[in-house]
Amino acid sequence: MAEEIPLPVIDFQPQNGCIAKHAGLDDFKTVDELRLYPQRSTDYKYLVTNKQNDNMYKVQIDSEASHCQPQRPYTIQLLDNSDAPIMKITHSIGCESCFCCALPQKVDMFTPPDTPVGSLEQEWNLLYPTFAVKNENKEIMLRIEGPCSRLTCCSDPDFKIITPDGEKEIGQISREHYLYSKITFAETLDAKTKALLLGSCLVVNLTYWNV
Repeated sequence: MAEEIPLPVIDFQPQNGCIAKHAGLDDFKTVDELRLYPQRSTDYKYLVTNKQNDNMYKVQIDSEASHCQPQRPYTIQLLDNSDAPIMKITHSIGCESCFCCALPQKVDMFTPPDTPVGSLEQEWNLLYPTFAVKNENKEIMLRIEGPCSRLTCCSDPDFKIITPDGEKEIGQISREHYLYSKITFAETLDAKTKALLLGSCLVVNLTYWNV
């Protein structure tokens, strides 16, 4: 029997009457794993924690695109524990299929106040979904490579985070016990790249796992 993973306690209220300091992307500097817990009874789509299950971020999605289908645009807001905005993710119209080259998915990411930090762009591939993680200068920083099938009996369900040349795997996006999704990466990556990867993880969740 698989070990039961306890869900984190959701408590976003600052303790002792103190207001949490808005640290921007600084909190990404020391993490090498982030977990996304779906929320059913709050105003937030996900609770984001570190691997110790410490609350780090909240995720809001615009109500008009609550199902976040890849064929329609939507906007995701990443907030800190005091509801200060950390990053905005905008999804334009696209297609989830790896056979669709006419409408590839594209996601742009911004820090306040609408400063571009990078993007996630689908690349055409006959075998499996692939994405390029780009910085604000459109340079490819990393790639994300998905499985050839959504069925776990046919392939590895994880999405691999690889170097631009495809030679080295430096992380993964995966689902754990059907309770939460997880992204792992090298701690040595800079904070902005980690933020881009978290945004990419959100898009993978909403597009391929519908959670």
